[in-house]
Amino acid sequence: MKAEKIRLELGLEKPVNISHITDVHLCLADERDAHLIPHASERTGVFYEEAGRPPKTPSQYFREAMDYSEENCDLCVITGDVLDFISQSNIDEARDILEDKNYIFTAGNHEFCPRVGVPDSFARRFDVYADIQSVFKGNMFFDSRVLGGVNLVTIDNSYYNYSALQIGLLEKELDKGLPIILFSHVPLTDP
Repeated sequence: MKAEKIRLELGLEKPVNISHITDVHLCLADERDAHLIPHASERTGVFYEEAGRPPKTPSQYFREAMDYSEENCDLCVITGDVLDFISQSNIDEARDILEDKNYIFTAGNHEFCPRVGVPDSFARRFDVYADIQSVFKGNMFFDSRVLGGVNLVTIDNSYYNYSALQIGLLEKELDKGLPIILFSHVPLTDP
């Protein structure tokens, strides 16, 4: 596991420790999704190649990161792509790893992906949204948690946009008058 520590001075009375996990990309498939077994193997190979063949699987790294968070942090914030594609094995693994953990979550685009490389659409995500939401605690569309005087806000921008509803919810969070740390899957950029 690679951990990088960042310290933010927000004027809080005492330190708040959070972990941030993103882009786990679980790549599992079994006989329940037999057509995805070759895809799972291929995708695992891609990540191993990019990382120089790590000795652990994405599942092992994810478990290690969540255990570290439970032992050392007040909360874990997960910003999507826990799943690399939708399979029953990926869903079961994510649910098993996260079952008793303290976290908030927002989706990444891969949470709605039937198979990497298959054209996807914004409309299609609504067909699977409820099933994917059932894997994760809280509300993956928009969530917040006040912790030690700081407001941690997650907003789903997995398809590179924010809705008017999300902006309205964020404005209500701003009205609380607390410092906010905003989390989304797609990094915000300013040209």
